[in-house]
Amino acid sequence: MSAARRKWSAVTTTGALVATLAVLPQLAEAATQSTNVGPGDSTRMRPARTVHEIPTTEVGVRRPTGLTYDPAQGTLLVTGALPKGGSEVVAVTPAEKPRGREVRRALGDGVTAAFDPKTDQLTARTAGVAHPAGSAYTPDGTLHVLDAANHAIVSVAPDGTVSRTALPQLAGRTLRGLAYQPDQRLLYVADTSGARDTIYGLDASGSVVRSQDITDAKVANLQAMTFAPSADATDPAAEQNLFVADAGTATSLGRVAELTLAPAAAAAPSISMGTSRKVETGAAGTWSPNSPDPAGITYDSETLRLLVSDSEVDEIPGLFTSGKNLWTTSLAGVVETPGTTVTNPATGGWSSEPTGVAYDRPHGQLYVSDDDLNRIYIVPGPGIDKRWGTADDSPPTNISSSAIGATDNEDVAYDSKRNNLVLIDGVNDELYRLNPGPNGIFDGIKPGSDDVATHTDLERFGIVNPEGVTYDSARDVMVVVDNKGLWELGANGALIDAVDVSPLGLMLAAGVAVAPASDGSGKTSYYIVDRGKDNNIVPTENDGRLFEVTPTMPAIGDRPPLADAGPDTVADVGESVQLAGSGTDDDQTALSSTWSKVSGTGTATFAAGTSAASGVSFSAPAPTSCG
Repeated sequence: MSAARRKWSAVTTTGALVATLAVLPQLAEAATQSTNVGPGDSTRMRPARTVHEIPTTEVGVRRPTGLTYDPAQGTLLVTGALPKGGSEVVAVTPAEKPRGREVRRALGDGVTAAFDPKTDQLTARTAGVAHPAGSAYTPDGTLHVLDAANHAIVSVAPDGTVSRTALPQLAGRTLRGLAYQPDQRLLYVADTSGARDTIYGLDASGSVVRSQDITDAKVANLQAMTFAPSADATDPAAEQNLFVADAGTATSLGRVAELTLAPAAAAAPSISMGTSRKVETGAAGTWSPNSPDPAGITYDSETLRLLVSDSEVDEIPGLFTSGKNLWTTSLAGVVETPGTTVTNPATGGWSSEPTGVAYDRPHGQLYVSDDDLNRIYIVPGPGIDKRWGTADDSPPTNISSSAIGATDNEDVAYDSKRNNLVLIDGVNDELYRLNPGPNGIFDGIKPGSDDVATHTDLERFGIVNPEGVTYDSARDVMVVVDNKGLWELGANGALIDAVDVSPLGLMLAAGVAVAPASDGSGKTSYYIVDRGKDNNIVPTENDGRLFEVTPTMPAIGDRPPLADAGPDTVADVGESVQLAGSGTDDDQTALSSTWSKVSGTGTATFAAGTSAASGVSFSAPAPTSCG
């Protein structure tokens, strides 16, 4: 894996920008500041959050043994042991795009694999440690190797000088993995010995200055870890997340989990989900054929039926014999008609990855998202039998979702009030809107088309890895689902309300639909499909589920505005930098704005505090660490 030489430069930050644009009357964003947490103070430890996952079997490594980051090429280097000795090294972007592979016969254990920024080379050096448990380079070319048996870090400088740093605060703990965080200039180690998996940030003396709970990653067999830019292409390129290599278990394959160490941007959803009901769609249920990974769901308001799609059923050996990946069901979850997008004699095979579905009643057509081909398929009609995926369907047309901006298009919805398509991007935590323009036809983003795309960042609300979206015409809101909640958003992308669905124990919420309650009460229910365990990691999984929840939603009053503080900015103490905020209101009301400092030391002085565009300067440097 050759790489072009890369010139490194050191940047010392003496101040940090921590300003937030507030659009009156509601504060749009908030930031939190945590205190330092030591090894014995887990009750105050702020948890990291899993934001993305790479099943390494999809890039050719069943069980990763090592992980490092090549900044010159922008790729993660994943190592895996070969049956006849040595290792294979696979390059993959954080967003899962393969970038090459090579065999390293001399590389016996991937835990020693680390990328040297000075030489732009992948190396495997033990630094004399008998049983190394992790390795990492710092930008000056110094190699650091974790000696877990002796709770120390052995360092080898570029001139060959060897030093040893003891870790007395971590004595007796099971340590694994070593990663360097360039912004904080700290080495991180992982501790998997307790009830909570924890990472510790170490300074040059080996003292613990940061601690963070990573239990959310559910790491079964931690092998290595590294810091790298997020898979979320909308995040600032300079931001670094923690990537953890997990070799899996006897029944699960390997993966790389991406975790953000930043605090959640918003509070957890607070509205009770009310009554709930579960339907097993996989092996434990009555669906025939089974749906092991239900990915999309929509409500056909003409036939009063649900339509469920499964994007992974074809990947489970022996299960996809019928070619069925669409199910028409009653509101009670009883299958009435199975259908297909791959073996239909009338339309041919046009998608083996139907990740999302949306019914457009005004036009009598169906939208189907495909996150492998990055397409939105437009199926003109279900035919005379009024069932989708059967022999009398009409052939679909399609548009590119990646051209709109959704490179991980997990679901699609139709906003009937505005004649908009709405796409959800799980990796980038973004909501995209596509307006068909004056001609009223969805042509996509391409030369000659008049379609217009806009997007909203969802991570600011604490929404992580959203894979489902639908439109609720009665409340005129978009509804997004993740494992924690059902999130209502206005047309401008502002958060309105959120329903707590954490009691359901969702493993991978993949789709949501709004429809009448199945009990005939006249109430409105949310129908959520849960894929369960990922079949890319647990190949034999067949555990799909359908949930119905019936919350009591409060009336929507004056809809909140949406504020955007603009891109993150770094400044030296006393230096003035320019802020460029913006705000929008759902009903186009004129907005006023104000800037304020929400965290940090010293004083932030704003040149034009009531203008969306303002200069700002700081009187003191940012804190060196947070919990």
